[in-house]
Amino acid sequence: MLNENLNEELEWISGKTKIYLSINSERINIHLYPNFPKTDGKIDLFLKINQFEKKVEVLDLVGNGFGTTIQDKGFGTKAFNLGIQAIYRAFGLEFRGEEASSIEVFGKLSTSGDASSEPEKSKCGERRIHFWTSFGFKLIDPNCFESAMKSSLLNLIINRDKPDLDSFIDLNSFWLLGNEPIVLEKDICALKVVEINKLDLSKVPSKEDLDKAYNSNSKGAENTTNLAFLCLLFFTFYLKIFEGLNVEWDVILFLMIALYFGLHLLVINIMEYTPKSRYTKRITKERADAVNAADQHIQIIESENNGLIWRLYPFVSDNFKEFKSEKYQKLSQSSYEQKYTYLSDNIDDYHQFMLRAKELSLREFN
Repeated sequence: MLNENLNEELEWISGKTKIYLSINSERINIHLYPNFPKTDGKIDLFLKINQFEKKVEVLDLVGNGFGTTIQDKGFGTKAFNLGIQAIYRAFGLEFRGEEASSIEVFGKLSTSGDASSEPEKSKCGERRIHFWTSFGFKLIDPNCFESAMKSSLLNLIINRDKPDLDSFIDLNSFWLLGNEPIVLEKDICALKVVEINKLDLSKVPSKEDLDKAYNSNSKGAENTTNLAFLCLLFFTFYLKIFEGLNVEWDVILFLMIALYFGLHLLVINIMEYTPKSRYTKRITKERADAVNAADQHIQIIESENNGLIWRLYPFVSDNFKEFKSEKYQKLSQSSYEQKYTYLSDNIDDYHQFMLRAKELSLREFN
């Protein structure tokens, strides 16, 4: 009944969740990463198969217990739901077929890692009992937090008590390790909510427009200051030379320098109220608002998916060769590493990539 030649390494990725599952004639190992592509906080399930006695031992389920940030989030349920399906596959049985009644699945509750003081200690034990009995396990000693447990495979239940957390994943939706689809369905769904118009800065003043306006204002202030200063300078020389102004030359030099800077500040303040200055302020605000909106949209897109561009990059760059350039590779890497500041600093490139990605997804999947 057991497929002794079975040796599969399977993988499944959707959004922020990645699962690696291996099955052979002796072991079933499941590693669930709830914050993919980050590898911290993973959940591990280990099952041992005894083919001669038709038994499967639950060795351990770790990573989602007390003190973790993913406790009570449904990830343990996901893992053991897959474990049940993997046992059926390991023994080559039809799901819920009568032969499954001859397979015994057993294990022992463990308080390792639980809180050391009450009432948290008891809550950990009660939570664990509820978890395993919800799958159909019977406890040998229901009053003991370290009781043995067992059930026939047939009596084990695929647990769907947290439907809002998508706790059930069909094992048939996994692919062989290394055969990942070039683009995943969840990533296409994420792409659909990208608002291209929020990323398009072509309709607002460019950086060059702002630089040109600022330079024009600065040049105007400088010319006005220089003209006013020259007039005062000539007038002072006239008073000194022709009218006998009784002031030493070094004092005049000091006063002229101070006067120049004073004039410059005065001119700048006066020019704040000119039409040219008001125009510069308006286009500066217009661009700042557009950049801020685009930046916020990028932050939402990327953070909700633990990075999106890097997931779409192979799909898009294989169809549009211009995206194989170094700047887009860096954009993809920044998305993978979740360095969103770099993405926000390159909004135009981000916009072009997402524009082509949407075009491609509409062409290929609609």
